[in-house]
Amino acid sequence: MDGAMRLSVVVKHLSDRYPLILVDTPPNLGLFTQNALVAADGVLVPISLSKHAIMGIQNLMSIIATARRFRTSRLPALLGYLIVGLDRRYNLHQSLEVVVRQTFGSDVFDAVIPTQAKVAENISKRRNILHSLTLQQKDEWFSFLKELFERAERTIFAEKKAV
Repeated sequence: MDGAMRLSVVVKHLSDRYPLILVDTPPNLGLFTQNALVAADGVLVPISLSKHAIMGIQNLMSIIATARRFRTSRLPALLGYLIVGLDRRYNLHQSLEVVVRQTFGSDVFDAVIPTQAKVAENISKRRNILHSLTLQQKDEWFSFLKELFERAERTIFAEKKAV
């Protein structure tokens, strides 16, 4: 019966020890994703550059609004949209990146995570995602992480300090 709140309780317990907790959910709007939204103070939305993924954003925003029923205060803050899987060799990817940036404006991270086969391999082998990446690939990840922490500082951390 307490399924929607279970992850929330764990995250709340850990938040005293960790300033930022990232919960990576499957790329669907199933039960685990819904539980993560109930537990979240902020939401990072990765967008792969396909027409279907971009169209699915509206469904995600609806689910985020629904998560409010299980929260005592507010909706999770939108940290932003992160473009992932970008391959600049494809005109379609370049066009969809422009569409995403025009549609979501400043909510889109400046940092972009391009297609990186090595990251997928590292994940499948349960290694650190930065293992064996080139310096340029690591810089792309570090740029994203820096921007993520800056956005979290402006939204989540600032709000917690005000309370």
